Amino acid sequence: MPYRPREITEFCGFEVDRRLGLALRYRRAVWSQILDELERGVIDAVCTAATFTPERARQFDYGRAYLDMALGVVVRDEEPGERDGVGGRFAVRSATTAERWIHEHLEPAEVLTFEYNADTYEALLDHRADAVVDDSPIAAWFVGQMDGLRYLHSLPGTESHYAMVFAKGSPLRVPIDAEIERLDAAGTLDTWKRRWFEAG
Repeated sequence: MPYRPREITEFCGFEVDRRLGLALRYRRAVWSQILDELERGVIDAVCTAATFTPERARQFDYGRAYLDMALGVVVRDEEPGERDGVGGRFAVRSATTAERWIHEHLEPAEVLTFEYNADTYEALLDHRADAVVDDSPIAAWFVGQMDGLRYLHSLPGTESHYAMVFAKGSPLRVPIDAEIERLDAAGTLDTWKRRWFEAG
C-alpha cells in the first residue's frame, strides 16, 4: 500500500531522538523556507536532515556531523535498470541539493518539485515521475515504507553528512556539539542509527 503520512501531533525520528537536555520547542517547516527563517531569527537551529554544503557553511554555522549520506535514486520496482538521466521526469523536494544536482548534471525532460518527501514518492508511484532523487537515508526509509519502490543506487561524488545548522556565532552550537560528542562516545548514536535505518 502507498505510504500515507499521519497528521503530526508530536515529532519523532532520528534527529528528535537525540536528547540534548534543553528546553526545546519543535516547529514543522518546509525546507524551502527553513534557512530563511533561521537567518531572520524566527528559529534558533535547524535539526532536520540538513546536508552540509560549502555554500551554506559560508552563511551559517554547522554543528558536529552526525550522519553520513549521499544522494540516491529511487525508481518503481518494475523499472528494469539504469537510467542516464536524459529525457527523464524527476520528482524532488524544492530548494534541496538533490534539485540542484539534477539541473547541473542531467538533461531531464521535467523536474517536479514538492515541499514534502512523501509527495515525491507518490508522484513516482503514480507514474507522474520516472525517478526520485533524494538523500540516501530518507530514500532508503521510504523504500522500506512504501510498496513498489526500489533503491537504484547512490550518486558518486555526492557524499556529505548531516549536521545541525545555526546562525553565525550562535551560543547554542558549542553545548549541543558537546552533547552529540558524548552520545557518540557512549554508542547512543549508533543505537539510534540502527533503530531508524536498519530496522526490519
